[in-house]
Amino acid sequence: GARARGLDWPARADRTDAMAALMRGIIGRCCGGPSTSAGGLHHHDQPINQPAVGYPTSAPLTFVLNGQTVEVADPDPKILVVDWLRQEGGYTGTKRSCAEGGCGACTIMIQELSQDGKTWKKGLPINSCLTPLVSLGGCKVTTVEGVGTEEEGYHPIQKKMADCNASQCGMCTPGFVVNMYALLQENPKPTAEEVERRFDGNLCRCTGYRPILDAFHSLATTDIEDLAGAPCATRGERGAGAATLPACAGGCAKGGSCKKAGGGEAAGIDAARARREAGGVTFYRSGDNSTTWAQPSTLAQLCDLMSSSSSPYEIVASNTGIRGVKKYYDNAAWGGDDAGTAAAPSETLLINISRIQELNFVQQNSNGVELGCLTTLRDAIEALADSGGVKGAALSAHIAKVASQQVRAAATIGGNLSLHIKYPAFPSDVATILAGAGASATLVDPETKKESSVAVEDLKSVEGLVLKSVVIPLGSPADKFFTDRVALRHQNAHAIVNAAFGLDLDPAGGTIRGARIFFGGVSAAGVVRAPKTEAILIGKSPSADGLMGQALSALSQEVVPDDGRQKQYKSSLIQSLFYKFLLGLQPQLSPQLASAAAGFDRPVSTGLVDYKGAQDPNEFPVSENMPKVEALTNTSGETLYVDDLPEYRSSLHCAFVLARTGPCSSFQLDFDDAIAAAGFVCHVDASSLSSSGLQNAVSPSGEPLFAPAKSGVAYVGQRLAMVVCDTEANALEAARAVKVSYGPVTRDPVLTIEDAIAAKSFYNSKAEAFSKGDAPSALSSSAVKFSGVAECGHQHHFYLEQQTAVAARSSDGIKLAVSTQGPGLIAAMVSSTLGVPKTQVEVVQGFAGGAYGGKSSKSVPCALAAAVGTHFCGGRPVKCKMEINDNLAMLGSRRPHRLEYQVGCTEEGKINAIVATLYYQQGAYLDFGDMGGLDVLQMSLDGVYNCENWQLSGFECKTDTPGNTFCRGPVFLPGTFLIESVLDHVAHQVGREAEEVKSLNLYKKGDVSLAGQTLADSNARATFDLCVSNADFGDRAKEVEDFNAKNALVKRGLAICPSKYMMNPCTGFPSLVSVQEDASVLIQHTGCEIGQGLNTKAVQTAALELGVACDAIKCAATSSRIAKTGNVTGGSTTSEAICASTVLACQEIARRMAPVKQANPDAKWADLVSKCYSQGIDLAARAVYDGSQRQPGVLPDQQDNGPSPYVQYGCAAVEVQVDVLTGETQVLRVDLVQDNGISLNTAVDVGQIQGSFIMGLGYMLTEEFVWDRTGKRTGSAGSNVSNGTWEYKPMSSLDIPIEFNVTLLPKSVNSHGVLGSKSVGEPPLILSAGVVSAVRKAVQAFRRQQGGGKEKEFCAISAPATVEKVQLATGLNLQDLTLVGRGLSPVR
Repeated sequence: GARARGLDWPARADRTDAMAALMRGIIGRCCGGPSTSAGGLHHHDQPINQPAVGYPTSAPLTFVLNGQTVEVADPDPKILVVDWLRQEGGYTGTKRSCAEGGCGACTIMIQELSQDGKTWKKGLPINSCLTPLVSLGGCKVTTVEGVGTEEEGYHPIQKKMADCNASQCGMCTPGFVVNMYALLQENPKPTAEEVERRFDGNLCRCTGYRPILDAFHSLATTDIEDLAGAPCATRGERGAGAATLPACAGGCAKGGSCKKAGGGEAAGIDAARARREAGGVTFYRSGDNSTTWAQPSTLAQLCDLMSSSSSPYEIVASNTGIRGVKKYYDNAAWGGDDAGTAAAPSETLLINISRIQELNFVQQNSNGVELGCLTTLRDAIEALADSGGVKGAALSAHIAKVASQQVRAAATIGGNLSLHIKYPAFPSDVATILAGAGASATLVDPETKKESSVAVEDLKSVEGLVLKSVVIPLGSPADKFFTDRVALRHQNAHAIVNAAFGLDLDPAGGTIRGARIFFGGVSAAGVVRAPKTEAILIGKSPSADGLMGQALSALSQEVVPDDGRQKQYKSSLIQSLFYKFLLGLQPQLSPQLASAAAGFDRPVSTGLVDYKGAQDPNEFPVSENMPKVEALTNTSGETLYVDDLPEYRSSLHCAFVLARTGPCSSFQLDFDDAIAAAGFVCHVDASSLSSSGLQNAVSPSGEPLFAPAKSGVAYVGQRLAMVVCDTEANALEAARAVKVSYGPVTRDPVLTIEDAIAAKSFYNSKAEAFSKGDAPSALSSSAVKFSGVAECGHQHHFYLEQQTAVAARSSDGIKLAVSTQGPGLIAAMVSSTLGVPKTQVEVVQGFAGGAYGGKSSKSVPCALAAAVGTHFCGGRPVKCKMEINDNLAMLGSRRPHRLEYQVGCTEEGKINAIVATLYYQQGAYLDFGDMGGLDVLQMSLDGVYNCENWQLSGFECKTDTPGNTFCRGPVFLPGTFLIESVLDHVAHQVGREAEEVKSLNLYKKGDVSLAGQTLADSNARATFDLCVSNADFGDRAKEVEDFNAKNALVKRGLAICPSKYMMNPCTGFPSLVSVQEDASVLIQHTGCEIGQGLNTKAVQTAALELGVACDAIKCAATSSRIAKTGNVTGGSTTSEAICASTVLACQEIARRMAPVKQANPDAKWADLVSKCYSQGIDLAARAVYDGSQRQPGVLPDQQDNGPSPYVQYGCAAVEVQVDVLTGETQVLRVDLVQDNGISLNTAVDVGQIQGSFIMGLGYMLTEEFVWDRTGKRTGSAGSNVSNGTWEYKPMSSLDIPIEFNVTLLPKSVNSHGVLGSKSVGEPPLILSAGVVSAVRKAVQAFRRQQGGGKEKEFCAISAPATVEKVQLATGLNLQDLTLVGRGLSPVR
């Protein structure tokens, strides 16, 4: 469990402080002590009220936290709730991941005092990373620790998540738990749809969401009214956590002090009520005197503050836009001028208006609906839905698609409008749809107190004014109103284009008396209106002959998007969305067009799992469907990650100074402003390392830790230096204060493979070459010959735990805790950098909050920074924790690939020859050595298809981007996508269905693969046939064909994708097993638990071998003291390797115990262990499986089939639906079959399959890299625009397949694997390539329908197949469409 894996330090002078910090982390609250940032937390009976100097004195901040009233004296308005909870409160279950409201890991529940002042309102989920601490006054806060813990008892939500294997790395899990807990507070009996749509603001990279939704849906189908309360560990009953439940009746030892009973809340309720009754203005001031927080309680107080302030001020309510969005429009996210302290005013007044009731109201009258500016998006949804009429319903439905549950619960109508006014390029949905609805804004002049009204479309500034409310006229029942938006992801993604259309119709004749046409996202100037197009509509019937053609033509000329990357797509969307609106107006719409007008209503998703055939009851607990050993601590937030570890009071923090220009020949650093910054301790750059005799490298390939000034900058985001300060916040501010002067920019940045080809920028001047057979001759003699190009792009690893490391000097050297996949590798690099023996370096890894290959070599820079910081700071502990924007800008990703191919095949589609050139983009630096080219790509490029003749050339591209690295399924994901693209092209070329061509070319048993692997045990055909059967492929293909014939502008595609994955040997990972005197068992292995269930499988294996219960066995943190440099967890085989070594170690222990067992055949395990200890028998054994040991059925047998010990096979059938007008893709159903041998743990392995496939789905559909070539978007040419949750979009819970079925291939025993198993972490990922094949089929269906020659072209869409690429690939031209007939004749 978490406690067994927790990391502690041997401390010297810091021993007392460290113990205090450790206790604070364990009990989850601080009992006093001086404030270091936001102010100390104190129990209510021990208030500390220290009057502030220079501004009015306010009472301590008082709120209820997990059932206890707390006070914070003189809180700092710059501190966010998530930071205070973690740093001061000790509540580390609330995770700080993206820190911009985009992932949900920081979710807490907040409740305000009810109107009667006696109870709390229903709880709402919010992002604590966006919420200032000082905004909590008078509120009740519940964190995951308040839901349930090991000590207090786990909540049924937590138990259900654990039982359903709904947590893997665990970093996201607390956020899901709290969000579900808040849902039960709102509605103890939620519908399945409410559960399904609840988690649009919670990202999970591991599970693929299916088990999470299954867990929560199972709760929703039972009587769960009593689940709204918190658990009572003493009596096993529910407490009074919910407002709907009675107070605890007492009767236990804790009595009224139990936080679950709410006994500690009375003082908080009293304080909140007194605060409300007192009114007045609350003031708080930051510790550095740079920021004052003023919180008025009336509109008059607000006006007085605004009119009398001599300092610059900013109006804030929820802080969601200022913290989470603003930085993407003032360039701060990319290190622009507004990113640091240099451009900030010397003193800022933040006026928080969230408690002004005069601004927080909803009222409806004859004029329409009036929403106070403090109306949250959530409340606006409800109020507009209740208002009646088509306009209210449309507005409500649209706002429900904006942002996430957590953001909508806090973000306000006024805040959203104000952000758009200040940053018009922000594509505010609220601004567009309110303008379209004819809404007006009510403004108050703070000097005169007079109100004025202005149309939202004309609202260009609110500077110096109070935005009081917006008034939305509802119009007449005959009016028509329609809104729409298109985004990169279905939910929680900003609009690419949004639109609102309104028509004022004559009730008598139906003619158009007035029109309003608005678009957002098309202009940096803000919302755009189309008056000329409106004029064409006025006076006509919506179905008038020829009207559509006139309107579309006028619109195409009137609303023209700004020049930029998406201009063509946005131009098409402008017409498409308007066309959809016109379709919906038609009284007699062609059935073919009805689906285009109606849009897509996503149903509740489902999924089935069949794993029985992959179990062996004789091996239980191995292969048993058993939850992970860390599952419950994951759900309670008690799993400790590096950033959760207790800190010394002497701890320091470092932050990198990153290049904001590149490439350039040289640069100079000016640290003066950083040295003057608060909390500054030291700075380190390349010259510092050189002068101190330290090595400046993060890998043997030559990438420096810090770029030498005279060598210049290789890419935007490169590390130039680091700054060490007393706090993380101060370190970040100081790093941004460093001034960098750049030398001449040497050239336009080389950012893509195409750039590298044009510039001939390659690591290998001569092409790599590989051949098999006689490809040129076979190509020449083929009946069918053609050529094409296939491409796939980058992918961020997107682990929710950002790169984190902490280093401290210990009595025997230096000790580090690092979130990594390779402690031994980190230790070797620290040893080399500092010039000390490796025996003086220990690196420990407990849990990693996600990795996916991104924490193998790419965890080195962060670890070295912490170690170097400790070295330069006299041994003081130093932590390096990356912010998401810098993390994604600085470190590499999955390598993009491009395949230029010529293919020769028969008329039936049997491939004879492939001649191709491969390009793979490495970036500015090689990884730990060369990641490989054709030598590794040949393992995947053939897929499961037998082609006898190959001729390949390869180039490794050098670009001005971060050095790329391994990412889950490296080589095999791009290789599979590329060969699947080729097979799709073959099918198109010969006029056959792709599944027929793929079946024709499948490898057979005994065939030899491109990499020389004899496929003696090939299950390619078995998985293919079972997948076809499970998916009912034949009948459904006919249904898809029928659907496409009946729907002109919505098309479906059904495709199949088989796979082959050649596994690495599972050797070289030692395991040390120790049986303790109390008969418990400790495993110290050399793998890293990163969410894949390695610890669980090791425990199961040891339990099988020793014959003891799993709960008697624990795994310790992984230490470099036993992990070698090469023990880097990856390649999916580490779990097997650890299990094999654990088997050998346990067998050695059993051998030593055998004589005692023989003498005491009836002795129980504990007695047997005791007797062994009394006889001095050593019950600790270390073993390493090196491939030479043989045990039939247990350890792999001898095989000489080729470079891999065995091959993994799988197959997936994927059905999609594509909206031709927008390019939006819905994944309707996936049927997946995976050959897993005899699973080591079916629950864990199915979870790996689901999560792996969904990660691949993101790569194939939404996870797009965008490079800023000119610097117009980010301020720096060569920047990665997609460096945060605002622009980069992994799959959300509303993007996964609506039906997702998984089957483990039955009766597949792998004699070449451990205990008959096959690895599972990465192979399912590559099956996601099938979704692009299905999209191609849908696009080709539309092209065939349209004719005109486009249907003859192969749809060579690249990955990711974004909405933009898909829509443009259709070749849709709305000028060719009409509203009548079959929908496809020219416009009349």
